[in-house]
Amino acid sequence: MPAHRVGTSPPVSYWHAVIAISLAMFGLVSAELLPISLVSPIADDLGVSVGRAGQAITATALIAAAASPVVIIGARRFDRRRLVTLLTAAIFISAGLTAVAQSYEALLAARAILGVSLGGLWALTTSLALRLVPSWEVPRAMSVIFTAVTAAGVFAPSAGLFMTQFWGWRGSFAAVAVFGLVALFAVLRTLPDLTAAPDNASASLQTVLARPSVMLGLLTVLLVLAGHFAGFTYIRPILVQLAQLNDGHIAAALLLFGIAGVIGSACAGKLAQFSSAGGAAASAALAALAMFALTFLGNAIATAMALVTVWGLAFGVFPVCMSTWNAESAPNQAERAGALMATSFQIAIAIGASVGGLVFDNLGAAVLVLVAAMTVSSGALVMLPGLMIERKRS
Repeated sequence: MPAHRVGTSPPVSYWHAVIAISLAMFGLVSAELLPISLVSPIADDLGVSVGRAGQAITATALIAAAASPVVIIGARRFDRRRLVTLLTAAIFISAGLTAVAQSYEALLAARAILGVSLGGLWALTTSLALRLVPSWEVPRAMSVIFTAVTAAGVFAPSAGLFMTQFWGWRGSFAAVAVFGLVALFAVLRTLPDLTAAPDNASASLQTVLARPSVMLGLLTVLLVLAGHFAGFTYIRPILVQLAQLNDGHIAAALLLFGIAGVIGSACAGKLAQFSSAGGAAASAALAALAMFALTFLGNAIATAMALVTVWGLAFGVFPVCMSTWNAESAPNQAERAGALMATSFQIAIAIGASVGGLVFDNLGAAVLVLVAAMTVSSGALVMLPGLMIERKRS
């Protein structure tokens, strides 16, 4: 296939390659979140506490946050097709090593490989979209990729719980390893030649950070995602305290959240194409509104489930719009901007989960949801100047 350089629209659309990238991201996020439903059997098998086993998730997120800029800077001249291939192969390697890990240290080492792969590929998604489809189709490409990310977040924990009943926790990771091979085959078959991006040689992270629109996007991501994960990480005890939902109701609410999130991601491309800043601000505001309403009106089962569904729909839209905004803010420095965005995502997840736990333990569910809602709404307000920036661009 002909080589294509970043900064220009490709002569044809490589939609099969976009789908291959989405498969790889699905595999990576599935592997990242799979331990959510497996911490107890992992802890029992490796002889560690449940809390220590759960740190495998936190460690992966922190490594991914650090790896995003390191991979991009370290691979300045490296062919992007080969880099994506290596990062995708790491799904198989990490999941396979996790499946056979006989110690906690071996488990963390396998998860470290996953963190590097997740951070590196996430950082590349925006620049890959810019190089695989014409500029006017980039929002749609980002929508396809992040629909896969959202779907992984929905289905991985429940699928892991189901598979563990038959194959044990090791079998669940073995299944992810097999999926990693499928994603690797898809990448090898569909990805065109992608020479190293010119912006790697001249641009720096400081250059990208100097752009007000990039900083605006990073701050918005930090606030919105920190607020979201502060609440969503503890959604189960929140729904128990606020609406007295039982396990069956909670499972149904989470399923509705996930389905709505996938629908939101799938539809967000059109919205981002019209206004990425407006879509990001509106989706964050809708999520915050759903959280506020959950605090004051969520004491009925049906109302609580409906509000969780709205929350999921809004959250599905947000990452697509923000990634599109990031691509529009630094189209010629997409890899550096993507690395910063990926790092912001992972840091926000870690901050939100940590602070949310402290608030829940000390002040209760209602206060946690209010704090989360105010944080998300502040992110929506931060993004409002982006509407003015979009008008100046056009």
